[in-house]
Amino acid sequence: LVGASIAASTAVTGATETETNFSTTVTVPANALQAGSVLHIVAMGKYTATTGLETHDLKLKIGSTAIVTLSTINPANDDYFRFDVWVTVRTAGASGTMVGSGSAVGAALAGTTAQATVALDSTAIDTTAAQTVAVAIDRQASATDGDSARLDMLTVVGFNLASLV
Repeated sequence: LVGASIAASTAVTGATETETNFSTTVTVPANALQAGSVLHIVAMGKYTATTGLETHDLKLKIGSTAIVTLSTINPANDDYFRFDVWVTVRTAGASGTMVGSGSAVGAALAGTTAQATVALDSTAIDTTAAQTVAVAIDRQASATDGDSARLDMLTVVGFNLASLV
């Protein structure tokens, strides 16, 4: 286990057009990833208040790289979003590479389901630096001050990692 949330994040509330990470994150230490390392990332969150016509983008990220994006989500109260992604490090180092595969779903309870299949082509990752696994929300111009969402779960499991200490 690289890391797991034990409590929900602080809710992201209000109107903004700025991408914001939820407060719950997991850090993969510098030099823990090596060629052949695999990360299984599962995240789930909930919309706690909505006004009906807002749209949001959600991203699962490693560092500043979006592994998967769910775009133009129009949620209802209590709708959820979920990511289930596997990432494999192909090469290690300051100019390392990774590939990924998995799935994501958002706003499924309202019947306006947005789904994405993750097929991450070879992408740069600096394995010599600590990498933060995070979920971000980008609330579009239609969001209002009363809109709110939180991240309820973030779990990162690693296989074939160098020492995490």
